[in-house]
Amino acid sequence: MQFTLKSATMFALLTFVAGCLHLEQEINLKNDNSGKFRIFFSVPRATADQFADPENSQHLAWRQLFDIHSGQKLYEDGSGLSVTRYRVFDRDARRHVRIEGRIDDLERALASGKLGTWKLESVGDNTRLTARLPESTSSPGEDARRELWEGLYLNLIVTVPGTIIDTSASEYRNNRAKWTFDTGDTKDFLRQPPRIYVEFKD
Repeated sequence: MQFTLKSATMFALLTFVAGCLHLEQEINLKNDNSGKFRIFFSVPRATADQFADPENSQHLAWRQLFDIHSGQKLYEDGSGLSVTRYRVFDRDARRHVRIEGRIDDLERALASGKLGTWKLESVGDNTRLTARLPESTSSPGEDARRELWEGLYLNLIVTVPGTIIDTSASEYRNNRAKWTFDTGDTKDFLRQPPRIYVEFKD
């Protein structure tokens, strides 16, 4: 099966790099349906080299992400996003990708899946932004999550255009929420699928 970033979001691509992905993502939302985004991820260089195999169609999305021209085009095409910086480099035996840009149309950007599984919904007078991490489709549960996520480091930061009323974030202040999932530090989210949400009032 061939995967593209549209059908397999950045979060969903976790399933192809179990135990080795470091992902940091920051989204800054404005109240005019725009914003900014930053994505910084890395995998071991040996893993990146495996993804370079053109015979393996399952790794197509990763090969595109590790190529500056293809990666930028992948992120911009029909997504409501404009990439202002795209960098690929090797450091400390890992291959790193840094993507920065503007959210020109928030509704299209979230619908594209290219920022992950984030969704916006109204909750009374408030707005809630939610996301979910992928689960194993074959055998859900703690053992499957451990196999899928062991070694994962995931850092998510969201700035919202209002005051935070409620959130599952481990750290938050005013209009900024931060979630950190690090299986090297805690195994809690291996036992229970994490809830990722922030509710705010304009």
